Amino acid sequence: MAATRAVEVVINERLRVGGHVRIAGFGAFSVSARAAGTDRNPRTNRGRQMPELKAGKGLKDALN
Repeated sequence: MAATRAVEVVINERLRVGGHVRIAGFGAFSVSARAAGTDRNPRTNRGRQMPELKAGKGLKDALN
């Protein structure tokens, strides 16, 4: 559990500064800006950036 949380923290920190994260066999995380009206936080009603996951071959193969 602690290892999973540590990975989540590292990914979040990297994405927060505009970077991207690649995990071999799993995929790549990146943040992409979206138009303010297309994605909203329902609690605050503000636009937000969402992480995007491009699945790697290993993940795609496991899901198919």
